[in-house]
Amino acid sequence: MPRYIVAVVAALLMVGFALLGNANPAMGASTGSAPVGHRPSLPAGSVRVGTLPGATVIHADVVLAQRDPQGLQQFATAVSTPGSPLYRQYLGAGQVAAMFGPTTATVDAVRSALQGRGISVGAVDANRLLVPVSGTSAQLGAAFHTSFATYRLTDGRTAYANVSAPQVPASVASLVTGVVGLDDLKIAHPAIGRKVGPKTPSRSHSVTATATPAVASAAGPAPCTAVKNAQLDYGAGWLTNQLASSYQLTSLYNQGDLGAGQTVAVLELEPFTASDISSYQACYRTSASVSTVKISGGATGSQSGEAALDIENVAGFAPRSKIRVYSAPNTTAALLSAYSKVVSEDVAQTLSTSWLLCEQDNDSSSMAAENTTFQQAAAQGQSVFAASGDYGSTGCYQDSTSETQLAVDDPASQPYVTGVGGTTLNTLGPPPGETAWNESTSPFQCGFVGGKCGSGGGGISTVWPMPSYQSASGVPGVINSYSSRTPCGAASGYCREVPDISADGDVMTGYFIYNSVNGGWILYGGTSAAAPLWAAMTAVINALPQCTTRLGFANPTLYKVAARANLGGFHDIKSGTNAYLPQAAGHYPATTGYDLATGIGTPSATSLVAATCPGAQALHPVTPARILDTRTGIGGRTGAVPSKGTISVPVRGVAAIPATATSVVVNLTVTAPTGTGFLTAYPSLQTRPTASNLNFTPGTIRSDLAVVPIGSNGRISIYNGSDGSVQLVADVSAYNSTAAGSKLTPTAPVRVLDTRNGTGPTMGPVAAGTTITVQVTGQHGVPAGATAVVLNLTAVTPQRPGWLAAWPAGASEPTVSNVNFTAGQIVPNLAIVPIGTNGQISIHNGSAGSLQIVADQFGYYTSTGASLLTGTTPTRLLDTRSGLGVGTKGAVAAGHVLRVKVAGVSGIPAGIKAIVLNVTETSPTKDGFITAYPDGITRPTVSNLNYTPALTAPNLVIVPVSASGYVDLYNGSVGTVQLIADCFGFYR
Repeated sequence: MPRYIVAVVAALLMVGFALLGNANPAMGASTGSAPVGHRPSLPAGSVRVGTLPGATVIHADVVLAQRDPQGLQQFATAVSTPGSPLYRQYLGAGQVAAMFGPTTATVDAVRSALQGRGISVGAVDANRLLVPVSGTSAQLGAAFHTSFATYRLTDGRTAYANVSAPQVPASVASLVTGVVGLDDLKIAHPAIGRKVGPKTPSRSHSVTATATPAVASAAGPAPCTAVKNAQLDYGAGWLTNQLASSYQLTSLYNQGDLGAGQTVAVLELEPFTASDISSYQACYRTSASVSTVKISGGATGSQSGEAALDIENVAGFAPRSKIRVYSAPNTTAALLSAYSKVVSEDVAQTLSTSWLLCEQDNDSSSMAAENTTFQQAAAQGQSVFAASGDYGSTGCYQDSTSETQLAVDDPASQPYVTGVGGTTLNTLGPPPGETAWNESTSPFQCGFVGGKCGSGGGGISTVWPMPSYQSASGVPGVINSYSSRTPCGAASGYCREVPDISADGDVMTGYFIYNSVNGGWILYGGTSAAAPLWAAMTAVINALPQCTTRLGFANPTLYKVAARANLGGFHDIKSGTNAYLPQAAGHYPATTGYDLATGIGTPSATSLVAATCPGAQALHPVTPARILDTRTGIGGRTGAVPSKGTISVPVRGVAAIPATATSVVVNLTVTAPTGTGFLTAYPSLQTRPTASNLNFTPGTIRSDLAVVPIGSNGRISIYNGSDGSVQLVADVSAYNSTAAGSKLTPTAPVRVLDTRNGTGPTMGPVAAGTTITVQVTGQHGVPAGATAVVLNLTAVTPQRPGWLAAWPAGASEPTVSNVNFTAGQIVPNLAIVPIGTNGQISIHNGSAGSLQIVADQFGYYTSTGASLLTGTTPTRLLDTRSGLGVGTKGAVAAGHVLRVKVAGVSGIPAGIKAIVLNVTETSPTKDGFITAYPDGITRPTVSNLNYTPALTAPNLVIVPVSASGYVDLYNGSVGTVQLIADCFGFYR
């Protein structure tokens, strides 16, 4: 765990996470016993038929109390919540247990006490949550002061259960939360259905004619003739490539992203046939690797097709991923151990599970242990997707047809799990035409209880209160007429609502899976098809180079995306219902926004990339062009912008900026201001941030470079925060997007041009109207093939008012400016300049007098560079007026170096290569300059910002960051100055 994360976690724990007792509870010498947990509830209609033979072997788990459960919960929430200082600062394998789990002394005390009762006690699992115990029923009965009876259930199965709550030695009772696995009354069910296929297929369904390729198709899954024939014979269902296109995964495949480097875990409680997976992959030309981890000997019994469905769906939608199958017997203890193994190994970034029990039929100790495990997964950045069930709003109906009450299924209802519901995919799109899945009146046979064809699970939890990612999300419909605190007994607020998201689950619009046990190509459906689709899609998104951190526990991010409908991450399902049984009539309809039938909707993968990796962008230089000039009407606005006025400027589709652009590199210039104030540029249709890009006073001309996210309408907004009117000019030189492009390689700041002393091609003042050419590639580490260079351009002591313009050599001079000045000033401005012919750029003096020109290099862009831009909400990291960022308020002294922490703070991750800061000086007492550079190197002879007394001036800087996460700001003056720094993004 990086040192800075430890420090932040420690600070948060001290101020807000309130450790619940780091010391071990007192362990007295008592030899008595104390109950933990409770006797299991019996399914309705159960009849006791006898006593379990004493020689029956039982495997169970003793669940340990966590040392700091509140700390774990709050850390898991913090690393998953956008805007949190710990967002996506995940812990590594073993670190969660070390920070929050029971101590070694606690584990040893519990194991010793249990061993003293004559049963076999295994080693604690790696998460320090489960201690496995085993023995005969007679031994376990004696050890836990209970006995075991047998019961005949309504489905004809004979089960056993402990007849009283288990008891453990009183000396360790406070260290144990429960014992699970002492009964087999309830077993998990798969959320799966299949359509009975054509009795006599009219076409060949054999895949033997298709050779297995060495690698997956670069365009994603490509179906063979056999599965196409199966689709024709069924007259229903969709092929994997069609579903991928519908949910916009195909656009990611076309970028070369097939999920390589990502591992998806699938949890299975039934066996599968390896040759079935091979046949599927041969047909679709996918090449996902498949490995198996066996828990307690692995799954046994017959095949429903669930395991084949899960594995093949992941292979189909993430064709080059690694699939790790965690195979376990269908028992409570083995299921918990399997979940724990996924988390403790921390090999898989994503988990899909389609095995479920309704909450009312599950064991509270088991669900509590699951909750701890899923919190551990969230702390490590593992995404968990769980099928929400196939019996609509009556989730217990699968367990017993006598259970017709409103209910939801575990683990989809768990607060740290993403519950996946089901839809009917009527038309492919995109956008797809979908309704809430409900085939309760279907004439077809689909293998569900009662012969009906199922409905997407959803409703209100009877166990968990509503998490803040739902209650505070702002998503329309989350708080609805059905919302209640009663089912879960919440003291305030409401109960957890399920599902969170959805995808196609209808059998009749379902998925073709190869399962030889059931006859080859079979049309399957269920929310157990939707969950692995989401897991595979997450793997593909995680694998994108611009997604520099994995999604992790998805819900806080997904609900944030859904709250901003303009981001387009979801297709909102607005029709249908999941009322599967007549007793549930009206529960629940699909509506605008969130609903209890389909959650926040089905995915639009391309939009989700932009929303969940919002700033991970590559640079695309363009020929510099003017997109706004209120003096002449360029950009659609003629005339000065009034005080407190906002204008909207078209960007996409203008000056070679494509529809895929996510942000624009724009030089903002204010001219003829009649008042004092500032400009703020931000994405249109979004809330204006409190940060500023440019400060000015009456009668001045000021410029500043900005990297501005583009709104969903293709525009940016510019706000005049002054007490007078202003004319505005905006010139673009590049845009950023998630498509492949140029990446930044930061360099130590170096002066590449100074006409005052002959650095560069020219010695002496540059005459009026003169253009000079500067060699960029082959100099100061910039390689051939570089596409753009980061320069701080400074106009020094010009004789007349004017401007500097920089552009790629060999191109026509554009009507743009990078630096604007009046006579006698020293004016800097950052520029990202495209590189032209022979690796050169041109710089033009657009004034009627001569001037000196200085250019300092801070980095360059190439297609093979090191770092992509991650844009951020403007975040203030430094303000010496208040002490923010430095601890002590006060002006920066003459000649002083201010060391500023910029990585590992305010949600900015450690390990970044460079940071985008808008640095503003104010209240200077003498002339001077500011130099920004990475901490730990000799101060370079460059400048970023020049100033005179009483002037307030900003300048954007892209400055390399030291390995320790610091940048230095040097006050090159004989007087003092106040400094402010706002972060607009970072490179890593």
